[in-house]
Amino acid sequence: MRRNGIEGTVTVGFICDVDGNVRDAYVLNSTHREFDAPAVQAVSNWKFRPGKRGGKTVNTRMSVPIVFSLNTDN
Repeated sequence: MRRNGIEGTVTVGFICDVDGNVRDAYVLNSTHREFDAPAVQAVSNWKFRPGKRGGKTVNTRMSVPIVFSLNTDN
């Protein structure tokens, strides 16, 4: 993809559990399916501060865009 100059975006949906871990990551939308697995894999390794409701930590549904762009400044 890099060799061909292809850029894109993948929006990854997931659950942030009460411990801040990513659970059940999946692709919501994607410009190129070749970016899907790397985007889901990257987000699956992230850690968050868990959401709260009524002062208690709760599982929270979230989504985040992952942008694949070429850095031409090198």
